[in-house]
Amino acid sequence: SRLQKTPLLFLETLSTKMKLMGALPQLQSVEFKKLYPHTLKIYVLSSQESLVVYLPEITSYVFLSPQGKVLNLTPVKPERTLYISIPSKSLRQGDEVSQQELQDIMRLKEVLKNNASILSIEYANSQDIRVYLPNNKHAVVSSDGLEKQVATLQLLLNEATMIENISVMDLRFSHPVLR
Repeated sequence: SRLQKTPLLFLETLSTKMKLMGALPQLQSVEFKKLYPHTLKIYVLSSQESLVVYLPEITSYVFLSPQGKVLNLTPVKPERTLYISIPSKSLRQGDEVSQQELQDIMRLKEVLKNNASILSIEYANSQDIRVYLPNNKHAVVSSDGLEKQVATLQLLLNEATMIENISVMDLRFSHPVLR
């Protein structure tokens, strides 16, 4: 609202840029273009794609950088279909998640990125990762041998009639446990 009351000629773009960059650490650059008499164009370039993580204990969604730094928190679910939840009661902007969690989350995101049937992922720890699917189904995987477990999950999902009456697929073992 302060920008609306400031004449374009007197607008301090450098200080506004610094405030914006400080408030949003994921920004790589911000550029202003004054189009007189009363238009200001703002060009924003994000430095990285953020990962959406849900924190059930505080009912908030967090945007994580690829390095694991918390970029932003919001109580409103972002308009993305896939998010990952991790247990944490006290993540704030600027905090970082553990490197083990980050590595597991990034591997999960990479391995599962093309699977449209996945609704969400719940990361309890490296040995208990739940992948939620439509129709109240979920799979349990671990970070050990994740690629093989996901390949098995994709095979099972392709055989819809085979898993019709199954609600839980535990893929952490050498042979899947279906319940």
